[in-house]
Amino acid sequence: MLGGVSTALANTCTYYPGSADAQYTLPLPTANISVGADIPVGTVLYRMQAGNTTALRPWWHCTTDGGKSFNVLQYLTLSNTPALVPNWTGRFAGKLYQTSVAGIGIAFVNADGYNAGQDSGALSTSPFLKYTIPIPENIDWQSFYANTMYIHFVKTGPVSGGVINGANLPTVTLTANSDAPTTGMPLTPLIYNFSGSMNVIATSCTTPDVTVNLGKHETNTFNAIGAASPWVGFNIALQNCPPMYGSYPESTSPPTGFNDQTTAPGTVVQNSITLGFTPAYGIENAAQGIFKINPATGNATGVGIQLARGSSNNNPPLVNLAQLISQSFASTSNQNFTLPFQARYIQTASKVTPGPADGRATFTINYY
Repeated sequence: MLGGVSTALANTCTYYPGSADAQYTLPLPTANISVGADIPVGTVLYRMQAGNTTALRPWWHCTTDGGKSFNVLQYLTLSNTPALVPNWTGRFAGKLYQTSVAGIGIAFVNADGYNAGQDSGALSTSPFLKYTIPIPENIDWQSFYANTMYIHFVKTGPVSGGVINGANLPTVTLTANSDAPTTGMPLTPLIYNFSGSMNVIATSCTTPDVTVNLGKHETNTFNAIGAASPWVGFNIALQNCPPMYGSYPESTSPPTGFNDQTTAPGTVVQNSITLGFTPAYGIENAAQGIFKINPATGNATGVGIQLARGSSNNNPPLVNLAQLISQSFASTSNQNFTLPFQARYIQTASKVTPGPADGRATFTINYY
């Protein structure tokens, strides 16, 4: 009779001393954002980054102990999720969740590993494969568990303003498993929750009507095409404006919240408006900022009204009536703003006849 001893070969993965499954609370890094009413639906209003610092990463190692190679698979999953944004077919469809502020949804996107930073890397309650790590034969393979993600706050409808609390955001979990029987697997190396709050302010202002008295002028003032009366200044007022803290869209470096409770500020984009003029009686010369006066019988002819920006009478920049005017604002309290303009009569035909020379234009302001 022959006898012998057989040795079982086993895959093993273990933490290094001092490392273990970890649960962290990540701070929301920004206290306030302001959202213009005319930002298009589907726009990312705020993008932040969240994840580990180098010092707080669980280290682990795996060995085949003489057996065949295998893979360690890492997955990301959301839990404690609010309801999905109903009937949403835009970006992150099926993975965009409601927040406590009406008109804003939230999506979590993997920022390292597979599909990093891409919409296809959006997370949900179904496991998302983040990494596949091959463990070679007969090697003590060493690595660490870490995770970085982007969190997108997306406009889904009219934004009412309010507070988004970090404690109400979904939980993000990193799990690890192997594709072969392995001692020490599966495990849950990282769980992330959130803390802090972010105040969302809906921005718009009150804009009163403006009347500009261009004065009375003798017809002999206008002796050639282009002859003009003196400039008359006026202001378009933006009143009772809320604080304009700006926002952090995808085009800028994101604010970041780390698992050691530190934050990095990111790059803010100021709130802005666009302003456009629509003359009631038509445009005479858009590039020169000239619009037509009321053509009613008995009114003056041969002149129009010209618009310019600023308060200086020394060759002020003319308004192009075919383009929108953009202006950025920044404030941390309720404020009033003024946009200075000027207007004058200008001769547009070889002959000017006397009479009333009234004009009217509607200005439209959009908030971003």
